[in-house]
Amino acid sequence: MREASNYERLSELRDVVTIYGPINISNRCGIIAFNIKGLDSNIVGSLLDGYGVAVRTGKHCTHPLHQRLKIEGTVRASLYIYNNQRRNRLPNYNIKRNSYNNIK
Repeated sequence: MREASNYERLSELRDVVTIYGPINISNRCGIIAFNIKGLDSNIVGSLLDGYGVAVRTGKHCTHPLHQRLKIEGTVRASLYIYNNQRRNRLPNYNIKRNSYNNIK
């Protein structure tokens, strides 16, 4: 059985995660830009780093797009051949647990 992609796993968290880019998975590449509702992208990057997941945060040289979307920055996961399968997995349980609604 095929393992769910990071995009598919993040899509399951639509109540706390906003994913940017094409909805049709066949139009996507190995980059996923997202935000967790209520959390700054830099905080999300730090949280994921604590779980061993390397991501980039910020505007990623797309300042006009971020201004148009009225967002300060995004979290960007880039998946490529130098990442092994374990490192490619974004930890949904940690995203859900650390979402704005669950931080006290």
